[in-house]
Parts: sequence; structure tokens; C-alpha cells
Amino acid sequence: MKRIVKFGGKGKVEKAQTVEIRRLQEYGALALDAKAAIIQELIPLGPMHILEVIEEEVVSLAGDRYRRNGRLSYDRWGRQKGSVYINDQRIPIKYQRARNTDNNTEAAQKSYGMFQRPTGPVNEKLLKRIIHGISCGNYRMCS
Repeated sequence: MKRIVKFGGKGKVEKAQTVEIRRLQEYGALALDAKAAIIQELIPLGPMHILEVIEEEVVSLAGDRYRRNGRLSYDRWGRQKGSVYINDQRIPIKYQRARNTDNNTEAAQKSYGMFQRPTGPVNEKLLKRIIHGISCGNYRMCS
């Protein structure tokens, strides 16, 4: 059994109760309501990891917050509203910017750009059918 460590306010650490980790077969035997509740709890994990990847790139460019250990001429430069895609769902986020102060230009963040494209597969046949049906006025075919 593994223990989950919970970080409280002011840096104190509290140990939580031991949590039993279930196998995938046990998950399949759960009721539909329980499965939906578990999925709803796991949804925020995707954006949290995306923000962590973006923050790692900013740290590699501009260094840690309130420290001068980044690359020369790169600084943190506020936060900006944006959005990322998880499969085909667009999720709004607020991410850290970095700026090259020598050139006075925005530092391109490859990790943020990577999450700007939808990754879910697009059914080309369905898309062509819808576009063709709408452009020809055959609405019944594309419904």
C-alpha cells in the first residue's frame, strides 16, 4: 500500500490515510455512477500536467522565480490567457510568458505551441460528407 502525502499551508506536511489502489478489473466492475465520479475527478489532471510542462520550459529559459539562474537575457514576463487542446476539447488556461530582453521579443515556447493543435483523429469521410451536403443544400444527407 502506498501513502499519499498532503502538503498543507505554510509548508507543513500531513500524512493521509493509507489508500488502496485498485486494479483495472475492479474498476470495470464498478457502477456507472462511480465510474462517472472517478472520471470527473481525473479531468483536471490533464491541464495541470500541461501547465507543468510549460512552466518547466519557462524555468529552462528564464530560471526559477525570484532567482537569476536562467539563460542570459531571458526574463519572466507576466501571464497570459490562452487555450490548449486535450484531444478535441479546447481548455482555457493562464500560462507564464518569457521574453528575450536583448531583442525585445517574445520567447517562443515550443511546449505551448505543441498543445495548440487538436490531437484527436478526425474522420475525413464524415467531414467531407458534411461539407459536401451543406454546400449542395442537401441537409438531410449531412445530418
